[in-house]
Amino acid sequence: MNETILWPVLEEHLDEAEFLFERREAALDAPDYVLSELEAGPEARLRAHVDGLVVGGPAVVEQLLLPVLHDPDKVHGSVVAAALACSAGGREGIAAVLRAIDEGEAEREDHWGAMALALGRSEDPQLQSMLLDSLATAPAHGVAARLTALTALGVPLGPGLLAHLHSPDLCVLRAAASQAGLYLDQALLQVLGPLAQAEDPELRRRTLDAALCHQVPGAWEAIRYWALSPDPTPADPSIPPALLTEITASPTRRHAMTRVALLGNADAHDQLLALLEHEPLRADVLWAAGFCGRVAAVDAAVSLLADEHLGPLAGEVVCAIAGLAPDAEGYWLPRPLDDNPDEALPSFEADDLEADLDTEPEDALPLPNPEAISAWWAANRANFDPGLRHLQGRVFDHQALLAAMHDGPLRRRHALAFEVAVRSGGRHHVDTRGPVPRQRAQLQALGSAPLIYQRGLPGR
Repeated sequence: MNETILWPVLEEHLDEAEFLFERREAALDAPDYVLSELEAGPEARLRAHVDGLVVGGPAVVEQLLLPVLHDPDKVHGSVVAAALACSAGGREGIAAVLRAIDEGEAEREDHWGAMALALGRSEDPQLQSMLLDSLATAPAHGVAARLTALTALGVPLGPGLLAHLHSPDLCVLRAAASQAGLYLDQALLQVLGPLAQAEDPELRRRTLDAALCHQVPGAWEAIRYWALSPDPTPADPSIPPALLTEITASPTRRHAMTRVALLGNADAHDQLLALLEHEPLRADVLWAAGFCGRVAAVDAAVSLLADEHLGPLAGEVVCAIAGLAPDAEGYWLPRPLDDNPDEALPSFEADDLEADLDTEPEDALPLPNPEAISAWWAANRANFDPGLRHLQGRVFDHQALLAAMHDGPLRRRHALAFEVAVRSGGRHHVDTRGPVPRQRAQLQALGSAPLIYQRGLPGR
């Protein structure tokens, strides 16, 4: 059998699957990709190469894929690609991935986390029962991996989640906190409060998101405080010491500001926009402001269009709220590199070979033409009610939300999906990083459950 396998072809399938997984991940946070482009591009090509590996059968699993799964030094994308191919091979392949997770090094979360991510993207109907049935006997990091995959699949663990929220292992606590967004009962309420004050920032963020989904008392006040309050001082006894160095400019504050934009009322949004006065916070405030939907946010963004660094983010706010197309002719300028790429390249002697060449999603934002966009907004501002939220040029209602989820920039859909989860009381979740067919099914279910997006939580 092995003699008939074209190993160079299979190795190329694995290399291409790794590359396309990374392309797909980048597209998920890109401002210039929409769902249909993701489906027809990186996702379809990734699926084709995974299928090419599956066709090889057990010999390919044993000789090509399992060595990757059991090597903690393999790069993230390669591990995901191998795990995707294994889990697409049915029950035996899924079991092989679970064994690789459990036998792996607990401290190498980057490695077993890649396999958990792949399981969460699997569409095998046997996966759910296999995850649940093996949960009790798995090591701590294996429990975290299974909880992560179950959350991605939208499968709530139920009452058994409570024990994992008391785990001494941070990886289990993080995964269980994310699971709590899918399931909550009165017994969990008392657990989420202390976890929301944990020293680990990621655990705090996940816990507060779960608490917001279920309207747990105090969750909104905590998010609002971390987003909008002045810098705390050690003299304030109400602030845990772990938060004192984080509340100024950090992922925690950016996360909290985005939640305030999604869920706050007009007063909360005004307080958010007032933070633009603080220069170190402006980029994060602009990102969040695009979700508040307010005329005042567009006004503030227009005033920053000419800023060399903030201009593209400000232009994104205009598009997200007022609906200006990011490719509308006459409103955007070519990037400097577009004019003469050769002039932008350093000489060999001057080139820093150790420089970080990774790009950020913001690098793909179009460069605004400040005068043209300002004139466009002046001509169109009267069409927008300052008392209402707007999304992509429309009053923010359920149909506008569905349109944005189907056709809006991928990088903005993650936050909108969180708003759906909160406004539905945790009943509706859209896995914006999952396979497109799963997303479309979740959006179809969401279409029959209209939600209200104009009501907001108080700013004070």
